[in-house]
Amino acid sequence: MKKSAIGAALAVLGMAALMFAGCSNILDPPQAQGAGTSGSARIIIRLEPPGGLAGGERTLQPKNMTVDAFVIKFTKSGEQNPFVTIDNPTLSSGVYTYSGSLAQGTWDITVEGLQEGIPVIEGEKTIAITSPAAVMEAVIDEWAPVTGTGLFVYDLNCGGAVAGSLAIFELDGTTPVAYAPWNGSAWGVETTASINNLKTRPSGYVQLAAGFYLVTVDIRFSSARRKKTEALHIYPGEITQAAGAPYRFYEYEYFSVAEMKAALIDPGMSAAGTSAVDCARVNLRYVELGGGQTTDQNGDTLGLLFDALGGKYVALDLSSCTGLIPGLSSAASRIDGDKLVSLFLPGTVTVIGDYVFSGCSELAETGFPENLETIGVEAFKDCALTAVDLPQSVREIEAGAFDGCNSLETITLQSGAPPVLGVDALGSSLTAIYVPRGKFAAYTSGNTVAGWTDAYKALVQER
Repeated sequence: MKKSAIGAALAVLGMAALMFAGCSNILDPPQAQGAGTSGSARIIIRLEPPGGLAGGERTLQPKNMTVDAFVIKFTKSGEQNPFVTIDNPTLSSGVYTYSGSLAQGTWDITVEGLQEGIPVIEGEKTIAITSPAAVMEAVIDEWAPVTGTGLFVYDLNCGGAVAGSLAIFELDGTTPVAYAPWNGSAWGVETTASINNLKTRPSGYVQLAAGFYLVTVDIRFSSARRKKTEALHIYPGEITQAAGAPYRFYEYEYFSVAEMKAALIDPGMSAAGTSAVDCARVNLRYVELGGGQTTDQNGDTLGLLFDALGGKYVALDLSSCTGLIPGLSSAASRIDGDKLVSLFLPGTVTVIGDYVFSGCSELAETGFPENLETIGVEAFKDCALTAVDLPQSVREIEAGAFDGCNSLETITLQSGAPPVLGVDALGSSLTAIYVPRGKFAAYTSGNTVAGWTDAYKALVQER
């Protein structure tokens, strides 16, 4: 399953602070705790998202930078059994608030932060209530990951690279705890860390103690070098997958559609792009989709973009672009549409319009923007997608959106509520529809949302 990092360094990349002060009675302990004479305590939990790391892009940027719930244990000095409260707080301006009464005496307070029911961080504090009228304040400002080991799973999508390395460091360390040189065909293991030897598309896993790390990947192509560094949070007993997976690297980077077209049609270009397997890996940066660079004379907002493929098979990353993707009036027969092998869209896209990528028969991989709300009619009809992972923002998938994608086996839906489906929206080849933990009933027995046939409900599984 996927897990996302809460933060990079709790002391380096943004703090999670937990404060206790006086207020009203919510967490009243049972009489056995001596609640007759109590001071009062108000609890404030602050969670601040981490900032970026200098000198590196956030390729492992967390998707869900949240703690779902907190378990707070109050244990009175000299007693064995704590009383416990579990809360699912609502974030308001970065602050969570708890209030309650404690009996006079000394209390050990332990707090665990949970993500999807799994404890991931913990902190503790001891306070002494010496007077029934006391208003107590305490601060928990030191957190630790819950102990144990977990797996980091990576997928280095860097076809055409000639050399490279992956290194994992403890957050304040200078010597890698795992290091793997790569010679273009396989990883070589130089430590006892468990890294798989894989070939054509390097991927694998590393077993690490729970905690915080830095991952550095350095990939060399014949004409360029790409290096990325990111923070990593390993959760005990869980698999932590690169949130940006596949971990993408591109030999060719362009800043205009015209520049990309000129390079791709240049006879002097390398052999890259001659097949779907040996495709040209292109990162188009800072272009406005739907603007003058991508819109053709017929009003097709991506017409010039497809025209620029120039007959080459291309893996195209548009994630740093801007703009929107409105639909077409009807299904288009795009020039070289069948040459688009993979596609990653920018976060500005909230709607993928009707028919936009219909008939892109080699399109096997798509990264969907995190703010996406609607996928239009037949938007990906007859594509070669094998798996689709949709963000929690998706609210509607219109008729035939993935119809004809005969290789599509799984769709992962991050939303806790089922999206509205049009007729044949998810196609007919699926073997599983993955939904968030605890939401099985919402997608099956309790699902009355339009388009959810019994056949689709029967495929639902929790992640």
